[in-house]
Amino acid sequence: MQHRCILRPPTAFQRIRAFLSTSTSQSTPPTPPKKVPRLSPQAVKVALTMDLPGWADVKGRDALEKTYLFKDFGEAWGFMSRAALLAEKHDHHPEWFNVYNKVHVVLTTHDAGGVSQKDVAMGKAMDALVVEKPRSSS
Repeated sequence: MQHRCILRPPTAFQRIRAFLSTSTSQSTPPTPPKKVPRLSPQAVKVALTMDLPGWADVKGRDALEKTYLFKDFGEAWGFMSRAALLAEKHDHHPEWFNVYNKVHVVLTTHDAGGVSQKDVAMGKAMDALVVEKPRSSS
């Protein structure tokens, strides 16, 4: 499923950058990652229905996917740059593929062996970076 998107105003990016700059101090050692439980198929279905509009199950994998469409390459790249900052903050990195104005994203938690709450949170955060526009009928 593809969704036409535009980037939210830079203020969202500025908030992310400010948040990252205050939370990445060198004075405290990094904490080891916590084991995240895998979501049940029912919980994934609820998350897709309630929290992740436009996201879908990946056929043959325990993963979620969405394709974003932007006006041009610059907007697509800007989205990926902002999403990369979120991924670093959440220590949860998407599988993604970009061609010109399209960004295809796959989320799964390898440590959990499938979809976890981290994927739901990352999907929601990525969706918050864009404003979806209705597709034209042309």
